[in-house]
Amino acid sequence: MSTDTAQKFSTYAITLRTRNGVDAVIISTALEWIKKRCEYFHVVTEKTGSACHIHAALYLKTTVTKCHMTTIWLRVLKKLDLDSDELKVARKGVKILYSNDFIDNYLNKDDDTVVIESQLPEKASLIQYYPPKPTSGSATRKRNCSAYYVELEALWHQYKRPLLEVNTENARHFLFNMMYNERCINIIKDDRTIIQTARHLTRFINKTDYSTIELAPFEKEE
Repeated sequence: MSTDTAQKFSTYAITLRTRNGVDAVIISTALEWIKKRCEYFHVVTEKTGSACHIHAALYLKTTVTKCHMTTIWLRVLKKLDLDSDELKVARKGVKILYSNDFIDNYLNKDDDTVVIESQLPEKASLIQYYPPKPTSGSATRKRNCSAYYVELEALWHQYKRPLLEVNTENARHFLFNMMYNERCINIIKDDRTIIQTARHLTRFINKTDYSTIELAPFEKEE
């Protein structure tokens, strides 16, 4: 998983494709939500008929994690009775927006593009909204060694109930909530791995600095 979901952003790009093409109801529902959540936005459709789909550049009024952004966007779409495959495609269509390129290039293609509605300031003033693009290098690789647990820790603090104890049982409940309810993280397919992940996450959040592992008798030092 990407560490992007552990950080908060206000700029997102959305692509919405449905099985039979987006219709007036889908466009209206999406636009209503976008207007309520965004300070600025630019929404277009591309292609026609069953290939018609939505692209949108969003500048939110508040910053949210990518995980939370995806969750609230899918809640809107579920009201439209989209099937599981359509929702899966919609989930993949949520991206962090890093520059004006999406508006300048991707949304201005000559592909039966129709501007549904746009509310933007001067493009130069949009630059202040964009986060820095991710960098590569040794420092990034070093951070990524525990990126999975860094992200889980951030999600724990975002979604936990007040005063919830950090222990392995609660960590397992948390993982189930993230996988099956909020659907923020990939499914951990093996139950034993879920148990192990909960153990490591508990140690990680608690910043455990001593071993709690009991050695088998034959492994103990004399």
